[in-house]
Amino acid sequence: MKRPVVPPVVPVTALVSPPPPSPTPAPTPTPSRTPSARAHVERAEPPQRRRNPMNTVLVSVVLVTAITSTTAVAFRSRR
Repeated sequence: MKRPVVPPVVPVTALVSPPPPSPTPAPTPTPSRTPSARAHVERAEPPQRRRNPMNTVLVSVVLVTAITSTTAVAFRSRR
C-alpha cells in the first residue's frame, strides 16, 4: 500500500502594507507648580538677646574678694 504524498503547505503572505506609525504626542508643560514633597514650616523668631548672667556673678566675686583681702590686711596689721 502506497501512501499518498501530500504537497507541503506554503503560507500565503498578503501584500498589504502596515499602517504608518502614529506620531508620538509631545508633552506640554503644566501651568501650575508641582507641590513640594516636604512640608514647609515657618521659622520661629529668634529669642531676644539676654544679658550675660556671669556679669553679675563676676561683679559679686570681685567685690567679695576685694572686701576679704582688705579685711585680712587690716586685721594682720593690728597684731
